[in-house]
Amino acid sequence: LTYGLGFGFILVLLVVPALLAVGHDLGRNIRATRRAIASRGRARGMGTALGIAMVGTGAWFVATMGAVILQGALPALLGGGTSLPQALGLFVAGTGALCFAIWLASALRLNLRRA
Repeated sequence: LTYGLGFGFILVLLVVPALLAVGHDLGRNIRATRRAIASRGRARGMGTALGIAMVGTGAWFVATMGAVILQGALPALLGGGTSLPQALGLFVAGTGALCFAIWLASALRLNLRRA
């Protein structure tokens, strides 16, 4: 009984408020992104950048994870391995590189527009 009360105490006082705070922060970010996409003012390229990121991530998923899931191996151009963790690593690294490239292009565009 004591361990159950202790576990419930930690769950109610630490875990639940932390999860509520994370949900609130994610909701605020999603609302801000929706407002930026819908507005045609300051954030004109937000929809384009998000679309490029979504299409690029989907295509990269098909090329890495999809190839291993459907064919059992990566394409020869990507190393030809048969390991799903290897494909996952390539997918995460490629998605990170794509997001960084989009961020860099957006930052450069913003700096050129300000100058």
